[in-house]
Amino acid sequence: MAASILRRKLLFQSAARFYQRRNYGYYVLLPETKSELPEKHVLSRADETFPSFANVNGEECLNSLGKIILEYETNLWKLEDGIKSLGDDVKYDDVVDKLDELALPLDSAWSIVKTFALVNSKLISADSYSKVHDRARKAKTKRMHSKPIYEAMKKIHGSGSKFSEEEARTVKKFVLEGRLNGLDLAPKEFQHYSNIMGQIGQERGQFFGKEKVATEAFKQIIGDPSMTRDFPRSLLVATAQDSAKPGQGPWTVTLRQSVAEPFLQYCPMRELRWNVWQASVRRCSNEGDRELNNSVHIEKLRSLRKDQAKLLGFDTFADMSMQTKMAGKVDTVRSMIATLLLKAKPAQDAELKNLLKFAQERGFEGGLMPWDIPYWKRKQQRSIFKMTEEEMQLYFPLEHVVSCMFRLAEKLFQLEIVKDEHASNWHPDAAFYQVRSAEGRLFGGFYLDPFLRPESKGKSAIGWMLNVRGRNLAIPNGGVPLGGLVFNFAPPDATTGTPSCLTILEMRELFSKFGHMLQQVLATATCSEVSGLTNVEWDAVNISSQLMSMWLTDPSFLQSLSHHHATGEQLTEETIASLSKSNRILAGHELCRELYLSTLDMDLHSTDEFWLDTMKRIYRQYMPFELDKRDAHPCSFTPIFSGDWAAAYYSGLWGRMVAADAYNAFKDSSEDVEEVGKRFVLI
Repeated sequence: MAASILRRKLLFQSAARFYQRRNYGYYVLLPETKSELPEKHVLSRADETFPSFANVNGEECLNSLGKIILEYETNLWKLEDGIKSLGDDVKYDDVVDKLDELALPLDSAWSIVKTFALVNSKLISADSYSKVHDRARKAKTKRMHSKPIYEAMKKIHGSGSKFSEEEARTVKKFVLEGRLNGLDLAPKEFQHYSNIMGQIGQERGQFFGKEKVATEAFKQIIGDPSMTRDFPRSLLVATAQDSAKPGQGPWTVTLRQSVAEPFLQYCPMRELRWNVWQASVRRCSNEGDRELNNSVHIEKLRSLRKDQAKLLGFDTFADMSMQTKMAGKVDTVRSMIATLLLKAKPAQDAELKNLLKFAQERGFEGGLMPWDIPYWKRKQQRSIFKMTEEEMQLYFPLEHVVSCMFRLAEKLFQLEIVKDEHASNWHPDAAFYQVRSAEGRLFGGFYLDPFLRPESKGKSAIGWMLNVRGRNLAIPNGGVPLGGLVFNFAPPDATTGTPSCLTILEMRELFSKFGHMLQQVLATATCSEVSGLTNVEWDAVNISSQLMSMWLTDPSFLQSLSHHHATGEQLTEETIASLSKSNRILAGHELCRELYLSTLDMDLHSTDEFWLDTMKRIYRQYMPFELDKRDAHPCSFTPIFSGDWAAAYYSGLWGRMVAADAYNAFKDSSEDVEEVGKRFVLI
């Protein structure tokens, strides 16, 4: 009974996150602060080049952000009245410049508070921040749901005025977003549209909540130390009853991705692997608790999204989704998938044949199944690359890796990255760097906060890229964009004197987030609506991060990156070659998996076929295994059903494809690297 009540409470809370309520007027009373913020307080100086983080009070920040949100909403209403009074005489500056002026205090304060919530939870807790974050998000999105602003931007768009590229992109953004938000609809149709969007929010919330409960519900207890003998320390810590004594059992395996994935790689007992795998693919299906079944939510979401698209004049939700994508058309996405599959499928067949032979030579009997693949892949990789992760990690001290990464970016994009010893920081671990052109012109800057702080820092990911401050028309020349790179790398070991060293996975995360940060800091557009990562097509948003990560596959660069923390020794060419070879194992199979999920997503949002039939039809075209009769993995496919990637899951592949073209241009072009870098920055 108690468990059922808890489940219902969690589901209700989750649904509330997605449900868009229509407010009909209300008053919000904020706690009074003792005084106004000091003139030099970090939240009151949105136009300051480099903010000061000294003497910050968390409650002051939250209360001040709340007031700034109210001021933004009030001033937005006033702006709408002013726009309506201008009628047909409205100009670009009357709308866009004024919106940027309104947005500057909110964007700046919101970003700073978000940063504090992540890097210092003692100052601003996650719970406190989440409440004000939701209010800030809703306030900021109102401009894109404003009928007066939309009508004004349509007039500006059709005025025949000459616009710069930046201005044209800004106008196009408002016109497209307004159309997709239903602002062209007649009042009765718009009410229907609003009801649909409210229902979509509820269904997404229900899907999210049920998946979360089902994921947390499964627990597999392991008491036999022989089952965990090969576990890396990180997995032992995550599963041990006492994380301070990870070598002592029992160990609890859950379906959390950070636990289930490495467990399938390291657990030697096939039956235990199968149990975790089957629990994962059957989550939220008819095979489990019926209260947690997501099948009905899948069909309801598909139906509602189709109705949404039809109201807006599109044949399918997938067609509507393409309006904000670089690909532009569903057929273009399908063509990409088909082209990649032509090479991926034969590679997958050869890889799995080779893997089966490898496993059989080591005593495996029968055919390989999905729950066997991660385990035997790791074994095969280990047979090629002899070093353990812990041994290899010692060759990549953080300080050296960061230095090499900076030098790479400086070479590719003609930059200078200089540490600012006098800049204000939020923690002694953090450092601030200025990013300048080769001629010394200031582009922007970023903070690097690399180390885990369990008592005060977010722990849900390896790392984050934060938009600490974007560009804005209200600041002369758009201001100086600032980013933040925040990670949870292990700090130096004071006992042994070992510096912080990175795994390959951590280096990928570092280079990826650094690529995102460069896109933010090197922005040339001065309007906040189209600067940096804002208004980048969904399937293009990861191109810069993917490009930087790809350099970790370059043998010569990877060798230069290696530098044993004690001896200074580099990895040999032979070692690098074996590492590269091991990393390519099952590349075709993993690509086929991504192609399958991309096609599944696209078909679910462009056909009326029942989701189970769609899954069965597509699975056999891409995957080499017989589909388990109880496999219902779409019921926990959160990126497309509760996340923001409906009819967009392919975006990861698209970004990698474009990034690969850019990477090859840097590697193979007869042009100077400088010219290639200039062309890439202008993309």
